[in-house]
Amino acid sequence: MNEEAEILFKEIANGDGEALNFIRLWSSYCHTFDDLVDGDTSPTALAFAENQGLFTRLLFCPFFRRYEQDSLILRALISEAHTASEDMRKSSNPRERDWGLFLSHSGNDMLRFVALVTGGEKHLIEMSRKIRELTLKEHYGKE
Repeated sequence: MNEEAEILFKEIANGDGEALNFIRLWSSYCHTFDDLVDGDTSPTALAFAENQGLFTRLLFCPFFRRYEQDSLILRALISEAHTASEDMRKSSNPRERDWGLFLSHSGNDMLRFVALVTGGEKHLIEMSRKIRELTLKEHYGKE
């Protein structure tokens, strides 16, 4: 994880240590899962075991346990969006590829959820803007 993301994660968590731990785990899980799916990481037994280990740690994370029911629908939507993004990112249609790239970052919605529960609506709005800015910078080379 880079320093800029860590600073943003702390800001999203808004002083809640359990939320910060969850964000770190969520981010690592999403990135390792995506790397396995899109082939950035060789699909070895060790790579799958490491990803499964992150998933298990997420399930027992106190913040996750506290908001498990509240985030259920969001987790289903994120999973569906990411699944849809895989085929779309490989499309010959440029517009569909762009949508696929957009959907591949749907895991960021969980960061927005954390911002909402740790700081309310104004915090959510500010953090959402910062999440978009960092995503554009890191993944699309745009400031």
